[in-house]
Amino acid sequence: SQYSFENRRAVVKSKEGDKYGYVDERYDLVIPMKYDMAHPFQNGRALVSKNIHMGIINPEGEEIIPCAYRAIRAFKEGFYAAYLSGKGWGYLNWEGDVIISHQYRDAYPFSEGL
Repeated sequence: SQYSFENRRAVVKSKEGDKYGYVDERYDLVIPMKYDMAHPFQNGRALVSKNIHMGIINPEGEEIIPCAYRAIRAFKEGFYAAYLSGKGWGYLNWEGDVIISHQYRDAYPFSEGL
């Protein structure tokens, strides 16, 4: 198969080649082709973008982190660093809640927890 399935989902590209969505293992489209970019799922989350803004979705297609950020970095500690235009970098938890406000020039992984 040309598809790589993670969390029973695989990224697919539209025939026009400009949008991405996800199919299940039966090749049924389960997350609509509405994204400008889409990454494979890892640990139940996938990085996507719409209109140059990034977000994180779950396998049901729900935006855990809305497509409102210019950049998102995932860290092994279970946190995301996200860049919000006009504000800066901040940190979000696994559920998408802001835990450290967007005010920094850059963001790095935590050392020894928070």
